[in-house]
Amino acid sequence: MNFSSTEIEGLWVWVANIAAVMALFQAVRYAEWKKLLADTQFQHLFLGATVFVTLLWQLKADITPLVSLHFLMSMTLTVMFRWPFALMASVLALIGLTWTGKAPVELLGG
Repeated sequence: MNFSSTEIEGLWVWVANIAAVMALFQAVRYAEWKKLLADTQFQHLFLGATVFVTLLWQLKADITPLVSLHFLMSMTLTVMFRWPFALMASVLALIGLTWTGKAPVELLGG
């Protein structure tokens, strides 16, 4: 998210992307889909938080050089939705950043 593609060597980009796909597969597998499909309030909260995180990450604002809004918002999503839905929301936000050109495609899993 905060990395540029020139700072990371090609092999590590592929390792991070493979690890991200494996983690996303586990998140889809362990997610509580019945809760998401049955509760419309949870659906609205999940999609609204995903859009909010996407828009906030577009700002590229940092509190300090070590504390980034990316990590704080990822932690907030984890507390709100548990890790499977937080990971999926983060991936959707990163896809939105990649789609708008704010993040390079090769760093989608990084």
